[in-house]
This record gives sequence, structure tokens and C-alpha cells, in this order.
Amino acid sequence: MTRHTLNRLLGTLLLLGVALPAAAQQDFMDIVLRSGQKISYPVSEIAEVCFHAEAEPGDGTREHPYTVPEALVAYQTQGAARQVWVKGVVVGTVAGSYLSDARFSLDGCSASNLLIAASAWETGASRCLPVQLPAGDIRKALNLQDNPDNFHRELLLYGSLDKYFGGAGLKGPQKYEIGAKADTEIEPAGDHPGRIEVPALISGDELIVHQAFVSDGSTDRVPNYYVSYSPTAHHAHWVAYRFDNVTRRQNTSRAEGSSYPQDPDCRSSLPANAFAATGYDHGHICASADRLYSSQANEQTFYMTNMSPQIPNFNRGYWRGYESFVQSLAADAAFADTLYVVKGGTIASGQTAGQIDCSGLSVPVPKHYFVALLKLKAGRYSAIAFWMEHREYDTVGDKPADFRAHALSIDELERLTGFDFYTALPAATQQEVEAAYDFGQWGLAPDRVATRYFQWEWE
Repeated sequence: MTRHTLNRLLGTLLLLGVALPAAAQQDFMDIVLRSGQKISYPVSEIAEVCFHAEAEPGDGTREHPYTVPEALVAYQTQGAARQVWVKGVVVGTVAGSYLSDARFSLDGCSASNLLIAASAWETGASRCLPVQLPAGDIRKALNLQDNPDNFHRELLLYGSLDKYFGGAGLKGPQKYEIGAKADTEIEPAGDHPGRIEVPALISGDELIVHQAFVSDGSTDRVPNYYVSYSPTAHHAHWVAYRFDNVTRRQNTSRAEGSSYPQDPDCRSSLPANAFAATGYDHGHICASADRLYSSQANEQTFYMTNMSPQIPNFNRGYWRGYESFVQSLAADAAFADTLYVVKGGTIASGQTAGQIDCSGLSVPVPKHYFVALLKLKAGRYSAIAFWMEHREYDTVGDKPADFRAHALSIDELERLTGFDFYTALPAATQQEVEAAYDFGQWGLAPDRVATRYFQWEWE
């Protein structure tokens, strides 16, 4: 738990009228965590915040059904061939012989199975649970070919948690309940289990969710990236996104003649090309080359809310090395089923390298930049983070030794930034992946050689 999280908790107690000890009302309040750690926190620093109670975990019973992430973990840890209840949202079907043949739309859907997920926005097959629909009444009632209105509906199912399409699945369902349509108007974020890449939201920030077509000519859209944007600093605290079987595709190239437009979805966005006369580059946070699955997805990366004022040498060299590293991992489907990315520059008090004037608006120049990576492979998570000073470098940061020099755990990054990462993971998993990192999991062992996959790009 970070001090940012404690701030949220204490503020809520005050807002709800919970009486605090007299000493706490005057100066500090002692918080004792479940681990036994005691932290004294100044009440005077509490801001407007919210309190979240953790939902009771599922156990596969009718009263407490598994969520899809819980069912996937249960299959890995407890084995197959168990009768369980599972709840999820219908997001598509498997239209071939492999889970990689997943379709997240009604086009070309299969009648013999369903895909359910934690969120109606899910587009990662490895995070879905395929459901077998044997011929009979259950298939007639649930299959999407005959019942297209079931798409994005909530389902409660009872069946056998068993191997299906090479991994976890629900076979031979015997009972079902069809629920309401899931909300697809507002993209879930924060604590929603379907969006693991999104950190805990920051009080006072504007959450921007950009959606993009999955390919040119398609009408299907997926979340492209998220921005926690400070309307007072006119700079993002973080940008979060993922590479999965849709968003890792490379169907297009960098937008030609790219400029840096004002973000149409942000009330407080800087004007177009705001850094042009400042001596700083328009540095991408989510890199242009990270979003090549459609032209719209790539064009959105040039919005000013995704820009940070970067020293040209840093943007075109050291930062670009880290961009290439992320892209090389993302391009390799054998490396990760899903790669979750959070990037940003520090803009908190004491963490900036000064201010620049942009059309009369004061914008902070980050003193440090960070990259947080979480990968999911075969049902298992691992994470690593990087923290680097924003300055000129004599080398390009694209060698394993460069990455190792700036590596740290997610817990350490949380202490430096005050952000709370991966809150949507089960508590035990979150604690494990945030506590440590393994260079071998990321191709950074001392005997490995880095490969540059992409061409340089800058203004």
C-alpha cells in the first residue's frame, strides 16, 4: 500500500464523518497495516479521495462464483475436471481450432462455443474462458449465431472446468442464467479486472480513454490507450496500454506529415504543437510505433495529452532505446500472451526540471521518466520497471546493460511515484509480481544481446 493509497483512505474516513483520535485531528494518525507495519500520516495532507472495499473472492459455488480471471487461476493451481460456477460477459467465440482464432465480434462467429471475459471490452484471448456449447437446449439458447443479443450479456454458468482449446475452458455446461447487457458506453478502468494495465486513478486528474478501430475499414473498436491527465499541470501523470492479439498487429505505418493536435477528448488539452518554440521535442509517452494496428490508433498517439517536453538528445536516443525494447517484446507473441505497459514522466512537486511556457500555460518538464511492464504468459505474471533521469546521454539506451542499470521493482517504482499499479490483479499475485523482478524473464541476462527492431523516429 502506497502513501497515495493511505491518503485516499484517511480522506474518506473524514468525509464520512468517522471520528478520529484527538491527536490525529491535530497532527498525525497512526495506521497499522495487516502486515503489522505502522505508518504515521499527517492528516493535514489529506485530499478528496475515495474508499474501496475488496470484493469477496469467488470459490466456484453458486453463491460465490468464479470470475473469469479466478477461473483461469483455479485451472492452473487446482487442476481440471471440477464442476464450478463461473460468471462473465460474452465477448465472442472461437471460430477455428485454436484459441488464437478468437473473434471478438458477431462477424463469422461460431455456434459451438462462446468466449466469456471479465469485461465487455476484453480483446485478449488468453484472458478469456472458452465455453463449450454441446448440441441441445443450451446451444439453442446461448449461441451467438441464433442469439446475437447475447453478445456483451452477462452470463452465469455451471459446468466442468477442464481443458478446452488447449487451455482452461468450461465444458458441458448444465445450468445457465442470462443477465443484463454489460455497459459498453464507458470504458472500465481503475479497479476493473478487465483492465489490468490501468493504475489506481489519481484524484483531480481527467481520465482520458481513446478507442480506435481494430484495423482500417473495420467498425470494431478497442481501447487504444488511457491517460491520467492533470488539468492544472497540463501533462499526463501516466499513460497505460496493452499489447494483445489485436493491438500488437502491424497493419499500418507512422502517420505521414504528423503534427501534434489538441486532444479532442480532453477539456484541458494543450493547443496543437505546443512545444514547437520551446527547444524541447514533442516526446511520445505511448510511442507511435506501439500503435500500428490501425491508422486511427497511430494518429491518436500524436495528441498533445500523450506528449511530454523532452530534451532532443534524450527523446531521439535514450528514451527511443526503451521504446525499441518494449516494441521488440510486444512483437514476439511467444514472449507474452499480453504485455501491459505504463509509462510517464514525473511532474509532482520536487520531481520536475523546471517549467516551460506554452501559449501562456506553465508546463512542467519531468526530471525522471519511468516504464512499468507486466507480462502474462501461460497464465503466469511477471513484472519489471525502469527509472531514468531526463538528461543528455552519451549513448543510446538500447543495450541490456543500460536496461539493467535502470531496473527496479514495481514496489520501488510505487515508492518513487506514489502511484498504485496493478490493483486489478488478485492481491496475492499483485504482491508477488511487484516485490521483485528477474532479468531472465525479460531477456536481460548478462549474456544476452539486444536487437533493434524499429527505425528511429523523432520530430
